[in-house]
Amino acid sequence: IVSLRRVLKVGSSGKDVKLVQTRLNKLMLNSTPLKADGDFGPATAKRVYEFKKSRKFKGVLPNKEVGSGTAKLLGLKWTGR
Repeated sequence: IVSLRRVLKVGSSGKDVKLVQTRLNKLMLNSTPLKADGDFGPATAKRVYEFKKSRKFKGVLPNKEVGSGTAKLLGLKWTGR
């Protein structure tokens, strides 16, 4: 399992963002695929919100950020604070 070490939100960039984008594409097959470019922009934020909403929150706040709860729902390990 790959891990995330920080909260991801609009403005974040890097390999961890690209990983989240790729996981969202795999888990949300009925949605137009995100461009997995490593930049957390408005489209990624919207998809994160849609993903959380589709999972009926399950202990995850319905926002547009990827933190510990969302990481777990995406099948990623959380090693951040």
